[in-house]
Amino acid sequence: MRVSLLALVLWIVLWSADATYTKAVADKGDKVKHAGPDKELVERINKAIDSGVQWLVKRQKKDGSFGHEQVPMGGGQRPVDYSFGETALATLTLAHCGHGPKSPAVKKALSWLRKNHASAMTGDFALKASSYALSIYVLALHELYRGSVPKGQARIPAAAKKAMRKVVKWMLAKRESDGLFRYPGALPTPPGVPPVPGEPNAYGPQDLSATQYVILALLAATQCGVSVNARTVKSMARALLKWQGESGPSVRRMLDPPDPGPGGRYAPSDGGATDEARGFPYTPGGQPSGSMTAAGLSSVLAVKSMLVDLKQVDAEMRASLDRSIWDAIAWLSANYDISSNPRVGPQWHYYYLYGLERACVLAERRFLGTNEWYVHGARLLVDQQSRRGNWSTDAPVMGAPATARNLWDTCFALLFLTRASLKSNTPLLPQPVTTPRQK
Repeated sequence: MRVSLLALVLWIVLWSADATYTKAVADKGDKVKHAGPDKELVERINKAIDSGVQWLVKRQKKDGSFGHEQVPMGGGQRPVDYSFGETALATLTLAHCGHGPKSPAVKKALSWLRKNHASAMTGDFALKASSYALSIYVLALHELYRGSVPKGQARIPAAAKKAMRKVVKWMLAKRESDGLFRYPGALPTPPGVPPVPGEPNAYGPQDLSATQYVILALLAATQCGVSVNARTVKSMARALLKWQGESGPSVRRMLDPPDPGPGGRYAPSDGGATDEARGFPYTPGGQPSGSMTAAGLSSVLAVKSMLVDLKQVDAEMRASLDRSIWDAIAWLSANYDISSNPRVGPQWHYYYLYGLERACVLAERRFLGTNEWYVHGARLLVDQQSRRGNWSTDAPVMGAPATARNLWDTCFALLFLTRASLKSNTPLLPQPVTTPRQK
């Protein structure tokens, strides 16, 4: 039943999106080459999802958890316990692949997460959990109970909502000095990196990778009826606006087509405006990258969604947020690459693809420039899947072993293929739209 239903959904998605493919990294020219709806690609995506889910379920332990309790870190750092985060990530992935709360794998995973989420918020984060892990736990609960039914019909179990409230309270209490987020907790500074005076965290007090997951979790929680103070959301919005690069090259805005053009083909149109390609770095003042610009874009979209729902976004704030969004889209369009993480390379490749999917789904973008990002990414992922059903990259990631990277990469790939990101309750960038640049 799950296979046939998911196949139907993906077929509708790809048909409505005019599922076409040129090559894994699209041509840099001005025109998009269309080949029509690709039935073969739809079939390969569904087969890849089924194979990936089978591989993932086999990784589950008897107690319901996933992952490897002690992941050795490079540079002589102590091992880190990622099992809570890995179990939450696997649960989120299974939920988006059609496994509901009563499926055996999800039921066992939820039981383990419920038993451990309270202790994950206490003690040494390196032996427990982090803002990443707890945020993904909230996202998994959101998908299992709210995301699986039409808007307005959700029935969030009292225990799940109570868990969300506890995690949100914990995360907001751990905000750093600028109002955003880190792991948190004392993180050993890697060899060769000078410590930041007065800061227990390596590299400084906050990072955009942790921040994006917390903000997405806050959006998910608010959609489930958990309250977040408008003042808190506004402070996060202001901090994100400062984080983005100050300037960038001009990029002509391209708009997604509301309807197919001649011959039934979709193609982006000139939006009649010019944006600045301004990316986001991992930490303030750093160099922008594909994964972090996608993270910044998702975060800005999420805070705007929360402010709109709270009716707390004035004209000035809306204009600033819209400018940030369009400029981040311009950066991702100008640096478009599916085969690697732009400005980084092979490291965190699948993490970047899932980040790109999150940003584009929230922004309701089929195209980046003239590139159909989902079709290109889907083709790449089905080509790169192993015969065993998993995905993995050989690029070193924080010294983590291949066994850990296999789990992470497989989840990120499946989340991309299922277009798994939560959506805003209201359109965040109505089209067509032009926003005067704020000087």
